[in-house]
Amino acid sequence: LIEKYKLQITVMTSTIECIDRIKQDEEFDILFLDHKMPELDGMEAMKVIKNLEGYKIPKIVALTANAVAGAREYYLKEGFDDYLSKPIDTHELDRIINKIFSNKN
Repeated sequence: LIEKYKLQITVMTSTIECIDRIKQDEEFDILFLDHKMPELDGMEAMKVIKNLEGYKIPKIVALTANAVAGAREYYLKEGFDDYLSKPIDTHELDRIINKIFSNKN
């Protein structure tokens, strides 16, 4: 779904790997963090990443099957920059990609 945007895509197998790569000064524009991950879930990983000092912190989007009423507000209140429910709605993905990259200019 993301290939059409012609972005450089990095797939990571865990939130621990994600945090480690940011600490190695790898820069990312957007992180899509699944809420329910083993070891360190997306919610906790987002909080760790947002509290890193001295690193470029990317926009972090909650990716979750939790699509109940009020979910978007919950994730935004917790500190995510945006919210994308699964199954992924391509119009919502477009909105997020366009919002984040239009703010970079």
